[in-house]
Amino acid sequence: MAFFLSLAIRKTGAALAVWFLWIGAIEFGMLPPLVQRFLPDYSERLEYLPWRNVFPLLEFRNYDAPTFERMVAAAEAAGRSTPEAVDLGSHVIMATLWTVLFIGSAFIWFRRRDL
Repeated sequence: MAFFLSLAIRKTGAALAVWFLWIGAIEFGMLPPLVQRFLPDYSERLEYLPWRNVFPLLEFRNYDAPTFERMVAAAEAAGRSTPEAVDLGSHVIMATLWTVLFIGSAFIWFRRRDL
């Protein structure tokens, strides 16, 4: 996403500023409360935004079944709610689609600019 923005804006500093603004203020700050308030039916789809989509893919417990079972047992023993199992297939597909979208767009933008 930052690479695409650097090609689109043509200034690396401004691209990084927009990227950090997207991550901090929009994707994790303003967008979730606005969607939950005005479009509550779409609040489950927020987990497929570009940056949020990567977090389940980085968690070790999603790949190691014994670790996940120990976490569930510990949560039940402590009287807390158990963690939910995550469908990694949909996150892998969305991560691939986001990657293809941003790299493809950056490639097209770069080719247009240099020709």
